[in-house]
Amino acid sequence: MVIFLPGSFSELQTANMTSILSVIYLGAFPTVIPYIALAYTIQKIGVSDATISLYLTPVVSLIIAYFMLGKIPTLYAIFGGIITLIGVTITSANAEESVDLK
Repeated sequence: MVIFLPGSFSELQTANMTSILSVIYLGAFPTVIPYIALAYTIQKIGVSDATISLYLTPVVSLIIAYFMLGKIPTLYAIFGGIITLIGVTITSANAEESVDLK
């Protein structure tokens, strides 16, 4: 998408290697790899369960931030995580009970 920005080619010629690699990194890791992982997950467990699992991202982020960065989650974050887990549990239980409309 960077190539569609006005003036991107002139900026690219003057950018240092660190900046270029940073843009490539930000394009690959937070964007491309999760889409590949989602496609793989859909193939293995199905669309419904894979999509429901996306709602666990904030909860997993809280846990990773705690263990890797030492960030203590706020009370609001913990409460939001609990609500998210309850919602995912209810949704996945309803998905298993749903009728296939073929």
